[in-house]
Amino acid sequence: MISKLFSTPKRTAVTMGSLFLLLVAIGVGTVVAAKSVTKNSSIGEENAKNFAFADAGVDPLLAKRVRTEYGHEQGHFVYEVEFVADNMEYEYWIKAEDGSVVKKQTELLDVSGSDITTAEKIEGESQAVSAQGAGNGNRDIPEDSSGTVTQDEQTDLSNGGSDTGSYIGIDRAKAIAVEHAGFTDNEVSFSKAKLENDDGYTLYEIEFYKDRMEYEYKIHASTGEILEYDMDRDD
Repeated sequence: MISKLFSTPKRTAVTMGSLFLLLVAIGVGTVVAAKSVTKNSSIGEENAKNFAFADAGVDPLLAKRVRTEYGHEQGHFVYEVEFVADNMEYEYWIKAEDGSVVKKQTELLDVSGSDITTAEKIEGESQAVSAQGAGNGNRDIPEDSSGTVTQDEQTDLSNGGSDTGSYIGIDRAKAIAVEHAGFTDNEVSFSKAKLENDDGYTLYEIEFYKDRMEYEYKIHASTGEILEYDMDRDD
C-alpha cells in the first residue's frame, strides 16, 4: 500500500505535500494544546490582576478600564494586565506560572483620560520651563553637583532666548527613581543618569539595573516628579 503512494513522481509529490501539511497541522495543534494546558495550570486572570494592582500600589476598587489578555512575552506565558488609576495608565506582563512581574510600564494621562506626551505634561505643569531649550534638539545639558546649569551652558541656551534656572540635580533625581523602585543607591547599578532636552523640554533620564531587571525613569528637572518609568527583564 505504501509503495503505491510513491510509485510515480506525481504520486510521490502529492504524498510528500500531504505529509508536510499533516506535520504542520500537528505542530500547530501541539503549540495550541501546550498553551491551553499552561493556561489551565496558571494563576488565573483574577490573581494576575491582583499581582499587578499590588505592585502598582493601586486599590482594585479604584482601577478603571481593566483589561486582561493571556499571551507570550520574553519566553514566558504571561497575563497582560492593563488598567488606569489616578491619571496613570499601567501595563503589566505577569508570569502565568507564579505571578512575578516580567515587564511593566506606565504612561501619564491628562484629566480627560487621553494619552499625552511627556513634553505636553511638562508644559502643563511648569510654565517656567515650557520654552526652555527651544531649537536645541535632543542633547545633554551639563550641570554642577548642586543641580545648577553650568555657565557655559547658560550662555549657550541664552542665545536661544530661554531661561535655564536651577534644577533638582542628578543625585536627587537618582534618589527619587531608586526610592520609587523600592531600593537604595548601593543596591543598584546605574547605567545612565543625565539631564536632557527632550523635544525642547528639560528632564532627567535615569537608568539602572537590579536583579536582572532594567529600570528606566524620566524625571521632571524642576519639580522632581516622575513623568514616566519602565521596568524590563534583562535577558
